Amino acid sequence: MALSWSAARIEGLRHLPWPKVGGKPVDVTDPQGLHVVGDDGEWRHVLKHHKEFAQTGMLDALCSTVEDPDFITDDRDPGKKQAYYRPAPFPYKDPLLVKVVVTLGRSGGRLKTAHIAAGVSPNEGVLWTKPKPPKVVVKGKK
Repeated sequence: MALSWSAARIEGLRHLPWPKVGGKPVDVTDPQGLHVVGDDGEWRHVLKHHKEFAQTGMLDALCSTVEDPDFITDDRDPGKKQAYYRPAPFPYKDPLLVKVVVTLGRSGGRLKTAHIAAGVSPNEGVLWTKPKPPKVVVKGKK
């Protein structure tokens, strides 16, 4: 049976190499201690709707965004979903961001989607911001 072009592309995405940690492509902890997971089906959802994540290194960028975000927002659904933001990797240019949306549950977070964003929606409230490193002053220099 011949698959349609889009179905064939999705089928081909199943064979992309991705790390398996505990049997899940996404298995990370955010800076506030929230454990976030995403299984093969959720990863395929991201790939199907956001083709840029099929590029080499984008799964790592997604995981790094949750583990070490610049900031976390309530993603328009306080207490139910939150979004993680971090600058997008090369070849994307500033101010583009990786946005990872996570559904919150009793046992942690679950990957909902991820995409490249031009900025933060004005109706998202910031929940957490990465602390800035302390300014180092060298004696004898201004």
